[in-house]
Amino acid sequence: MSTVISVENVSKYYRLGLIGGRTLHDDFERWWAKVRGKPGPLLKIAQEDYGNRQGEYIWALRDVSFEVPQGEVVGIPSQAQDRPFG
Repeated sequence: MSTVISVENVSKYYRLGLIGGRTLHDDFERWWAKVRGKPGPLLKIAQEDYGNRQGEYIWALRDVSFEVPQGEVVGIPSQAQDRPFG
């Protein structure tokens, strides 16, 4: 079978502390907590707070490569509940 999708060395990183919230109010609440040295007020129980580590980077993908042969199916898992490809 022939290859219909080929991906080589794909990488993606995020700069922590710079990802916005859903609303201006949420962003303000997180900013105010960070100024006071408090954990993010919108965190779920036992969720790690990355908000006070502004400027650090976290790799979501690093040098990922794959091929999809004709006739195969590909799925992209995501935790996003309100966006199809979050």
